[in-house]
Amino acid sequence: MPNYEFYTFPYNQNTDFTHLEIDTDIYEEEREILLSHGFEVDGSPIYAENSLLAVEVYKKRDINNIAEELNKSFLSCIVVEGFMVLWRRFRKVKS
Repeated sequence: MPNYEFYTFPYNQNTDFTHLEIDTDIYEEEREILLSHGFEVDGSPIYAENSLLAVEVYKKRDINNIAEELNKSFLSCIVVEGFMVLWRRFRKVKS
């Protein structure tokens, strides 16, 4: 099964991405060209039957990462809000 490596342009990671099939004769040359133009490797390689499926997996992985970050920030907001409620109650009791 082919192995694909994805590259993103740092200033617009959502739309500026491309991929290379790792097991080709020209992979190293293409990789150097992308890196010299400012692209960065994004994540670990993806094994897929073809490049269309690899892109699909890549996009889902990106959505999952965004959802995970939102969940982390949501949990942080709950913790901070909880501390604020407790602090307000504690202040009222002291008064």
